[in-house]
Amino acid sequence: MPNREIAFGCFVAALAPGLCVLLYVLLTASEINTTVSTLSGALIFWAISFAFAGVPTLLIGLPYILWLRSRNSITWGNICLGSAIVGSLTFAALTGAITWSNPTPGLLVGAGLGLAGGLAFCLAARPNNSFKPKPLRGSA
Repeated sequence: MPNREIAFGCFVAALAPGLCVLLYVLLTASEINTTVSTLSGALIFWAISFAFAGVPTLLIGLPYILWLRSRNSITWGNICLGSAIVGSLTFAALTGAITWSNPTPGLLVGAGLGLAGGLAFCLAARPNNSFKPKPLRGSA
């Protein structure tokens, strides 16, 4: 997988969790005051969530992807499993730092947001999941 695809995948993976939360808030909002204020608030929230999601994506997710690439085991399953683990641990650390309470309830939410980032990475970078066996050396 080329570096350009990995960089684009990391960018999209950092955008995905904020988009999921934003869609949840907009779909469950009971009353929307004005379109302009809602849209501007949504864009500001998305930019802030991109910054919060970009840090673990670059510090943990990118080395994980590069490690998977060096082992030739970069598949959708490995990416999604790793992103769910990173998302749950990051969300637990963030909620523990903000509220000083038990961060355990946020593990599933963080895992879901991490999984959204992993799926977004897979859709953007498209890892090769062909199950073709490697040909023997010297065979034509």
